[in-house]
Amino acid sequence: MPDKNRIMDEAFQYLLENQDTIEYDAFFVCLQSIKSIPPLMDYFGKHFFEHLITMLSRIEDNYKKAELIETIMNYTDEYSLDEMYIKDLFDQYIVCVLKKAVSLQNVSVCLLDFWNAGISMQEIVSNLESHLGSEELTGVLVILYAHHPNILSPCIPHLLKEVQVAYRIRECDPFEVIFTLPV
Repeated sequence: MPDKNRIMDEAFQYLLENQDTIEYDAFFVCLQSIKSIPPLMDYFGKHFFEHLITMLSRIEDNYKKAELIETIMNYTDEYSLDEMYIKDLFDQYIVCVLKKAVSLQNVSVCLLDFWNAGISMQEIVSNLESHLGSEELTGVLVILYAHHPNILSPCIPHLLKEVQVAYRIRECDPFEVIFTLPV
């Protein structure tokens, strides 16, 4: 293991010193696979996870920052983080959301990871409402509603009908929705 860690240390040092290289960009493309294929993260382990956290503080690009945060949050059930650090990550991620540096699907998954890590659904919704336009807000809330309707519903009483209708449109045959929507 020490040899793997030494190589990993050298690779991350190179990436941090050479952020304008093809290797740096390739790392972020690979990070998408690492995020979605847990055995890869299992292989790289805690040392790799710690490098991601270190790297985050040195990244300026919001798209890459969002990718790192999403990856880190995807593994908080395996590698624990301090509650204050999670709150800081959440604040940084909301900035990435505001800058539109995230995809609708990724933001929804990451917000659920934040919720699982202890950020209240009320705080998540409040931040989304203050930073997103109506259409983007509804899109994110629909995906969150699909996963946790009972937890999300009390947080959005003023938006619940709109989210439910959008959810039904997303999940059903459009003709079925037209005939079942209240007039």
